[in-house]
Amino acid sequence: MAKSAPVPGDPNETSLPFSPFSKFVLGGTAVVVLIAGLIRARHGGAWDNFDSTTLLYLSVPAALALVSNAKSLKVGSGGIEWERLERRVENVAARLQTTEQTVEATQLAVASGVGKKESQPHKAVASGQHQMHSANDDPLAAEYAGRTRDNGRVISAQVSRVPGVTDWFRITARVSPDVDAPPLAGPVVFLLHPTFTNPRQVVQPGPNGSARLELVAWGAFTLGAEADNGATRLGIDLSKLTSAPAEFRSR
Repeated sequence: MAKSAPVPGDPNETSLPFSPFSKFVLGGTAVVVLIAGLIRARHGGAWDNFDSTTLLYLSVPAALALVSNAKSLKVGSGGIEWERLERRVENVAARLQTTEQTVEATQLAVASGVGKKESQPHKAVASGQHQMHSANDDPLAAEYAGRTRDNGRVISAQVSRVPGVTDWFRITARVSPDVDAPPLAGPVVFLLHPTFTNPRQVVQPGPNGSARLELVAWGAFTLGAEADNGATRLGIDLSKLTSAPAEFRSR
């Protein structure tokens, strides 16, 4: 039986293998950048400068290591193709994004504490249900729950899991002007669960006329807010926020 002829490749394709010298240069550059990133993170004698810029420093050595691990660089009519590299780069990018989100949440937890901690009394409930908060468990509920609009102002919130931390949820709360209402002219006082380090946080509105607050919490609670020098009182019960994870709402 005659053998089938091999499928011809791209006649314009050129394979450029990495030489040992190229890999040496890439490896040396990776080491230098890695050391620079560690020095920046350690600046001041403590590991307190681990921000997104430091993560970028540390990501460069990882990318260079991946490049040096590639067998060759192919140049053809379709452009440039890095062998065995594309999927690895995507995985590294995803891991870096997850790490950055975890670092940001940790910084929030250090600054304000983790609200509604597990030690707070709560009832065990079936999956997908949320508990009724008692006055002791949710002290702001009676006065602020359900007041999502007042005096042309609106309070809203988003809740998502913190990657890599099983019991942490990130809360983004906003107080914004309603449709056709004037922007916020003064600070907004956010009133939090008493388990937070600072349960009363003052936030100045941004250029868009809204005030935003980022938090980390273990479970749901009623979030209050006062604006317009106390004339506007808002509140939202996070246990009734249907877009939030069920586990968060049930706590």
